[in-house]
Amino acid sequence: MLEPTFESEKQLENAIAAAIEATSAPGNRVLVLRGFGLDLAVFADGPAAPRSCFFEIKAFAQHHGRCGFGNGRGEGNQIRLLFNEVTGAPRDRAEVEIFDRTVRWVLGNRSEPVGTARFLFFGCREAQAAAMGGVRPGKQNNLNLSRFRDDDWITWPVLLGRIAEFVHGGG
Repeated sequence: MLEPTFESEKQLENAIAAAIEATSAPGNRVLVLRGFGLDLAVFADGPAAPRSCFFEIKAFAQHHGRCGFGNGRGEGNQIRLLFNEVTGAPRDRAEVEIFDRTVRWVLGNRSEPVGTARFLFFGCREAQAAAMGGVRPGKQNNLNLSRFRDDDWITWPVLLGRIAEFVHGGG
């Protein structure tokens, strides 16, 4: 699948959903639902046990200066993944590890040229660690992209490979 140009999160989400749907084959069916808690929910039925996984998609542009998640009031499912509203504290490592079995975040940098390493593929633990000033309700939550190493950024073909591996149970 060709690397998309994208001007919005929705366009990147559509490209990723199409790439995931393209992995569907007889005996290895894949269904993608949009807006099912996070941006994409994927249900895969293959030779191994059925698998459900979820993706939060972010599109970053340098001119915006930030990569927010949740809404401006610090509400939303992304916040609930990383912050325990019952205890009033960020989720502990054991809780986040449970989410990391089924949830991945994908970030595409619109400011970088097509064909370059402009994508991130990471779990909730990394999202929590990259949150500026920590995750909490009641504030605008943003990812601090400088928390990711240069070699964390990957190309579109590598991203598609990691997504396919995750969807089909490889990690």
